[in-house]
Amino acid sequence: MNEPNDPREQEAAMVREELARCGVPRRHAQKAELRRQPGWAGALGEAARLCARKGAVVALLGPRGTGKTQIAAELLRAAVADRRSVRYGTAVELFLDVRAAMGARNRTEADAVADWCRPSLLVIDELQERKGTGFEAGLLAAVVDRRYGALRDTVLVANADRAGFEALAGDGIVSRLNETGGIIRCDWPSFRG
Repeated sequence: MNEPNDPREQEAAMVREELARCGVPRRHAQKAELRRQPGWAGALGEAARLCARKGAVVALLGPRGTGKTQIAAELLRAAVADRRSVRYGTAVELFLDVRAAMGARNRTEADAVADWCRPSLLVIDELQERKGTGFEAGLLAAVVDRRYGALRDTVLVANADRAGFEALAGDGIVSRLNETGGIIRCDWPSFRG
């Protein structure tokens, strides 16, 4: 395959490759021109301002189809372009990854948690799919707390309102979020119609 000669093309190819490697869904990794509803660009700007390598915990909340995952993908894209390490995953992927390490010969649960805590920017999407078990609550709190302590930014995405999110996330995460980041409401009409 031919390598791009233009430095901008090389940079764009590197960003696309890294977004694919870190788990961003293909649909969201492609820089799509969204029909920006009022508030979308402002929400992206606010999230970018908060995720500035200071251990922010930010929540993107709202109904389905408002572009929350695309905002998260754009944050990841900017971080990759800034040479930051990134990772994208759903809450279910986090829980399954750590469970898969239980009893594994070549990887421990601690290794799995460390993998989720390592990137400079982590996005955990689909938080509303959390089933409410003690294991999930403890694991999510441990990952967010460890990242908070290491000054690594974490973006949590959920199809939920504030009260629903607070129930999903728990008091410790909400406390860290109130200190370092915040909730960004994505409550404009759905892009999906």
